[in-house]
Parts: sequence; structure tokens; C-alpha cells
Amino acid sequence: MKKRGKFGILVFTLTLLFSMLFSPTASYAKDTYTKKDVENATLKTMKLGNDFIKYVKTNKANIDEKTIQKFFKASSKNKLTGKEVKILNDADKKDTADKKAKKYTQEKIADSKILAELTYNGRQITILKNGTFAVEEPDTTMSTMASGTKWGTAKRSYYSWVGLKLFTVSVTSKFRYTGSKAYYHSGYDAYNKRGSLSLWQVTGWKEWKERSGTSYNAYASGNFHVGFEVYGIGLILQEFYIKHTVQCTKKGTIKRYYKKS
Repeated sequence: MKKRGKFGILVFTLTLLFSMLFSPTASYAKDTYTKKDVENATLKTMKLGNDFIKYVKTNKANIDEKTIQKFFKASSKNKLTGKEVKILNDADKKDTADKKAKKYTQEKIADSKILAELTYNGRQITILKNGTFAVEEPDTTMSTMASGTKWGTAKRSYYSWVGLKLFTVSVTSKFRYTGSKAYYHSGYDAYNKRGSLSLWQVTGWKEWKERSGTSYNAYASGNFHVGFEVYGIGLILQEFYIKHTVQCTKKGTIKRYYKKS
């Protein structure tokens, strides 16, 4: 019999661990939080989003990972506690399970998870109901090009309000447009990148693009399963459905769309 190497055992063990931790048929324990607990944690999350914008304005800083980490380190009040994150995450999981039982689509569930969308200097910051937030990254693709062609990128990094970067998802494409239609030119690329996580798995990762259309779309999507340790609480497990779309209209306008649940 062929022996299984150490690497093979590790992969098998991690796969088995994820299948148990993130089983879609897993039952949920009785709620250990009240409706008021969820409301209070949600209000604090909204306050943190606004406080972050104020921090950026006051310090005349860029919205990037360095600034976000400085904000987290500036005060313990700039984070959710482990208990608050667990409350929001548990409530979010229960809500997702309820919606799946009612046959909601992934996109419809994703739309229901947005708590607020803030904008500063053209950058979108999306506050989610499970104690996380997403920051739209600047589009660094070429903007000055020959008439009729244009690059576009839909890229966001996702963070937990406990002070961790979870992951980044990006999709990029070069488009051609004529005024009556838009279609693919070249340079399609999509990727996901792990952040500061104890556990990490991506399933159902897809990269695809349309052939042509009145507006042309390029996509990337996947189901993200993440876990991280929180002092005094233990392992926090979160599940995300992420879909990024970058679109070029027939007149060459670049638009970005994001889904998360």
C-alpha cells in the first residue's frame, strides 16, 4: 500500500476540519444573545465606521491597510470586543440559515447583509452586519488610453472590526467600446488573497466574462470560509459569498458592483 506523505495527511486533515466546521447542515445552538445585544453591537459598528472616516479626515490620511491598522491601534475603543463580534456573527449565521431555508438566492442574501455604505474621496466603505467591513481599493489600471478602449478593476479588501485583515478579492479587464456596444479586449485577471487568518478555505471560485453585450461585464466569485482566534472567546468562524463585477458601458464608463453575504 502506498504511504500517505506528511503533506497529504495535512491537506486531508484540513479538508476534514473545514467540512466539519463549515458544514451547511450544521445545526445552530440556542441563541446566547438577546435582540438588544444585537442592536447595541450593530450601533457600535455604525459608530466605528463613522469614527474611521473622521480619523482619516483628521489625519489627512489615505484609506489603505496602513491607515486602517493605525486606526485599530490608536485606541481599544476603535474595535469591537470579541463578545460583540461573536454576537453579530452568530446572529448573521442564523439569519443566513433562515434565508437559505426560504430559498433566497445568494445575491438576494448578499444584498440583505449590507448595514451601511460610506464614501470618502470616491472610495466606498461597506459596513456589514456580521462585524466586518469592506474597503474598495483604488483602480490603479491605466486610465489614459486610445479612444475606444479602457481598463477597469473591481477590488476590495475585507476586514473584521476586531482589527484583522481577512482577505482581498479582485477582478480586472481591458474593454473595448463603440458607443453602441462593449466587449472584451484583453488582460482579464482575477484573484483572491488571504489575510491574517488562522483558518482559510475558498470553494466554488469562479472567474468568467461575457462574450459581448450592450454593457460588458467581467466577474469573479467564490465562497470564503475563514476563522480566527479572539481572546476570551475562542475561534470565530465566518462564511462569505463574494461576487465582484467590473463593467464597461457602451460609452466607456467603468462601473463596479459587489455582493457579499
